[in-house]
Amino acid sequence: YLKKKMFFSSISKKTNYFHFYLNNILFNRRLELIIVRNFFELTPSKLKGRKRRTKMENEYLELWSKEQTELREKISLDGLNVDDVKLVGGVDISFVKDSVTEACAAFVILSYPDMKEVHREVELVEMKLPYISGFLAFREAPLILPLIERVRKEKPEVFPQVILVDGNGILHPRGFGLACHLGLVANVPTIGVAKTFLNVDGLTEAGIKDFAHGKLKEKGESVPLIGESGKTLGAIFRTSSGEGSFKPIYISVGHGLSLETASKIFLNCCHYRIPEPTRQADLLSRDFLRKL
Repeated sequence: YLKKKMFFSSISKKTNYFHFYLNNILFNRRLELIIVRNFFELTPSKLKGRKRRTKMENEYLELWSKEQTELREKISLDGLNVDDVKLVGGVDISFVKDSVTEACAAFVILSYPDMKEVHREVELVEMKLPYISGFLAFREAPLILPLIERVRKEKPEVFPQVILVDGNGILHPRGFGLACHLGLVANVPTIGVAKTFLNVDGLTEAGIKDFAHGKLKEKGESVPLIGESGKTLGAIFRTSSGEGSFKPIYISVGHGLSLETASKIFLNCCHYRIPEPTRQADLLSRDFLRKL
């Protein structure tokens, strides 16, 4: 009781960004899940080098896991029609050199399908949580959501019909990655675009790459990612040509559209290996940091 009392007494104004999360998704959840930024006063620098988590930290990870499992039931795997897409968004976060806490969040909006920039939002942010595989949303979503909501409120005429996210959607150990979090909380269709693979439902990155390498010969080709459960979790795409190393992209539904629609939009956004919305968001955030 005393630990919890001391923990909650440390809440500051900096946690206000979670009120949006609370009001939209977790309004009937335990308050502990909202104040995840504190993570028992554990900063990324303090976590570095540690091999074991405390009992309290593990309890919170169990709560987060439960929350992801429950929220995935609210995800929609249908809705958006590709013919209705006129604007697409991309989000990404880049770190200040040699820092694990200082970063820059970027949200870029492009016309579709010609990929011309329409609007951009960029902001310096501070990471309050360490990176924990499978829980990226608790680290990044609170920093990206304000940019999305700012555009919705101040520039509704350029708000995109879909957002591409540098992270996973339902292709996730608990079926609820960063793209799902952002899509559900912001109430906007999202597509998860990942460069690395999280082992899930019997699938491994090594096995998938070996399997797909022989099938994906040309740029734009793909194969579905079907887990041992028989569920289609996403697709693996070849987005570059040539005989060099095979560096596929893994996409999955975040929220509000089908995998077929997500695949069409994704391919139409690929001028290079990485789709333009997330590529431009990455370039914007890095360029912003260079000019500081």
